[in-house]
Amino acid sequence: MRKINLRKLIKNKRIVFGAAALAAVIAILYLVNTATVIDKTRVLDGRVSGLFSKFGLGEESLIKERFDIKVRGARRYIRVYREYDLPVNFSADGFAKELGAKLERTDFKIAGRARTATKDIESYAFIINFKNLDVLSLSLNKRKIARLPSVTKKYPHPKVAIVLDDFGNSKTNLEALFGIKRPLTLSVLPHLKYSAETAALAKKNGYEVILHLPLEPHRKDVAEEADTINSSMKESEIRAAVDSAIKSVPYIDGVSNHMGSKATEERPLMDTVLGELKKRNLYFFDSLTSEKSAASRSAKALGVRYAKRNIFLDNSNSEDYIKAQVAELERFAFKNGRAIAIGHDKKNTVKVLAEAMPRMAEEGVKFVRLSELVK
Repeated sequence: MRKINLRKLIKNKRIVFGAAALAAVIAILYLVNTATVIDKTRVLDGRVSGLFSKFGLGEESLIKERFDIKVRGARRYIRVYREYDLPVNFSADGFAKELGAKLERTDFKIAGRARTATKDIESYAFIINFKNLDVLSLSLNKRKIARLPSVTKKYPHPKVAIVLDDFGNSKTNLEALFGIKRPLTLSVLPHLKYSAETAALAKKNGYEVILHLPLEPHRKDVAEEADTINSSMKESEIRAAVDSAIKSVPYIDGVSNHMGSKATEERPLMDTVLGELKKRNLYFFDSLTSEKSAASRSAKALGVRYAKRNIFLDNSNSEDYIKAQVAELERFAFKNGRAIAIGHDKKNTVKVLAEAMPRMAEEGVKFVRLSELVK
């Protein structure tokens, strides 16, 4: 019978156990490292605060936004993709120069830049890098202004609803707006100086009114309303905020989201908001500031009437740009039988609509209140 060397066995077991313990530590460190997701979006947005707005890259011009988790080696990080419609006077060289200056003496840098062009659109792409990680990808589209295209009228009498956002700060454009005398829907922000008065005047002049409810955006470099509903709020706080906002704007038939690219993606939050609308028989109009919006699913589950935006009219304040977007609205409507557009409380927007809406009506477009297109 072979003699067992107890001392040697204990020593070998210590080695085995030590190796196992070391392997476990390495595995834990690896898991901790890979479980940590690098998120530089807040830091980057803070760094370029004001620059995007200066060049027309605001929440209202954001067409698409996507947040993806990417892996590079043992690092996991968030990469943001943002696509914007640009004003016609956008300067790519000026934007690149000022963006580069903002990123100087930081770990961020412009890692890539490209330009492409088609007959109708000039596009610019920028990639912003953080320590060899591509954390932000920008696609900036500048639509060329051309003569109004010929419109194929698949539907000869399409229904079109136009919603104008951001009323409540002033009454400057109301007289001209009421002079159009065509169905329009005014979306009024809560708790502002002229919120209640604007709603009352709109009602008196035969216009539909909805509440423009402030909801949390993804971007941190844009100014939010003081009463913006965000994802950190308790359900009771959200309900109270919705109730307070509704009470501040009389005569409303529905509610739309002001900003809200982050909040509308949060299904529990939207369930709470739309649950309050359900109690009051109000519809929800999704500005669709995020392609991941959960609002339609919430509306369907709760039985809340719902509609979503098709066209933005005035991402740029240029009259030529707005006219081109109105032409796109017309094309979309005749092709699909219905369309919903969003504009804003802007002088040039009201001016272009005053000129375009009578002509469009003569061509067969039937302008309706937004409530006629919600389902």
